[in-house]
Amino acid sequence: MPNELQLPYYTIGAADLAQWLSQQPDCWWNVDGDPVLTSLVDFPCPSGEIAEAVGMLERTARVFDPREDAHPNGEPIDPKQLDELANTENNSHARTFLLRWEGGEVQWLLAEDPEAAGDAA
Repeated sequence: MPNELQLPYYTIGAADLAQWLSQQPDCWWNVDGDPVLTSLVDFPCPSGEIAEAVGMLERTARVFDPREDAHPNGEPIDPKQLDELANTENNSHARTFLLRWEGGEVQWLLAEDPEAAGDAA
């Protein structure tokens, strides 16, 4: 795996990320590795709950692009394009995103949790 510093990424403000999350109806999410969000929210949780927590943060996140042909270098991304950065190569084909808050050192995962969404239905 390439060094994290070499991974291509886009940036997105917490408010835009929160807005995108709030527009994901019937989705539940897990976060792995972010001590801030895991201290604010019990995971898994519905989109509205994580959107509220993310919206309280005044930060910018790096969203790493898993596509091999991608070469972004920190440009802002339109929230409507976030699905293009989702990695779905996992057992449930759920959307997962690798992020890091600007100025932070910890990478973290935002992962859709279809099982939790199904249990909540």
